[in-house]
Amino acid sequence: MRFLGASLQLFPQLMNLFFDGSSISLMAAGGADVGAFTATTTVPQSLAWTNRDQLSVVNRSQGFTVNWSGAATGHTVFISGGSVDVPTDSSSLFVCRALPGATSFRIPPDVLWNIAPSRGNLTESPGAVYVGQWNLASPVAFTATGISSGSLLGAQVIVKTVVFQ
Repeated sequence: MRFLGASLQLFPQLMNLFFDGSSISLMAAGGADVGAFTATTTVPQSLAWTNRDQLSVVNRSQGFTVNWSGAATGHTVFISGGSVDVPTDSSSLFVCRALPGATSFRIPPDVLWNIAPSRGNLTESPGAVYVGQWNLASPVAFTATGISSGSLLGAQVIVKTVVFQ
């Protein structure tokens, strides 16, 4: 099943991203405050999150490691994650950036301390980890009246639902 730039892992053959390696355009007609604009960028080819299937439970006091291969040259790999606690109407997240050329990254325990532990009823506290890439060094610039500058980044992101302990 495909949704704007991503696919759900209902069937293994649907794991490719819809915009994988394609050019996409962002167009806006403009309004009272910001004028019309168009910007085009390329979504990078998919990287492979090689230990994704082994990550189901994140022990916040131990941290975890993400491994990948196939990141696009010149792109920055990022790892983010977090949880939502529905009963308290709160959320927390983290974002980490890997060094260029890296193929793994360790999320240390101190980064995870503010992530709320999952509740027994997971619908009350969904958690997820995201691994993706984007070209932070070369965003596509665009102009429009009403803004001082605009940038567009194409990103590829893979998600895994997890339980935070």
